Amino acid sequence: MACQNRYQGMDVYAEKVARIKAKQLVDKYGFTIDDIKDIEQELMFDLWCKLPQFDPNKSQKQTFISRLVDRKIADIVKAQGEQCRDWRLSESIEDPADDDSSDNGVNPGQASHDPQYDEQLQTDITYDVSKVLSGFSGDTAQLCQQLKKDTISDVSKINHITRITLYRKLERVKQRCKNAGLDKYLEHF
Repeated sequence: MACQNRYQGMDVYAEKVARIKAKQLVDKYGFTIDDIKDIEQELMFDLWCKLPQFDPNKSQKQTFISRLVDRKIADIVKAQGEQCRDWRLSESIEDPADDDSSDNGVNPGQASHDPQYDEQLQTDITYDVSKVLSGFSGDTAQLCQQLKKDTISDVSKINHITRITLYRKLERVKQRCKNAGLDKYLEHF
C-alpha cells in the first residue's frame, strides 16, 4: 500500500524521511499499515511548523530534518504507549457504554463492568505469569519483579546492565509466556 500523500512546497528530503520513518513503525508499538498515511501527515505537519526555525549556521538542513522527525516519532510512540496503559479497564469503541448486554463474553482487553470477573481475571493472570516466571533463574525473575514498579531505564541502572540486555531477557520472558498460552495478554506488552 503506497502512500499517495503529496506535500507541495516541502523539501523532497523531508518527504522522503517522513515516508520512510512512517513505514518503519508498521508492526511496531501497535501501529498497522493503515496508520502510515496518518503518521506521515503528522510528521510533515510538524516539519512544516518547525522548518522555519532552521538555522544553517547551526546544522545542515538534512540533520535538522532528521532530528525533528526522530523527536516527533518518539512523541508518537510515547502517545501510542500511553493509550495502551491499563488495557483491562479500556472500553471497546464498538460497545456503547449504556448497553448492558455487552457484559457477557468479555474479552481480556475489554472492561467487563463486573468487578468480580475483573478480580478473577487479574488473579488468573497473576497466577499464570507467576507460574511462567518460576521457571526462570533468580536474576530474570528479580528483574521482572523490579519492572512492576520501575521503568526499564531504572532497572537497567539498578542492576548495572544495558537496556538492550534487559530487553533481550524480556524477550525470553515474552516468548515463554506465548508458549504458555498467555499471548492474548501480551498484545500490550
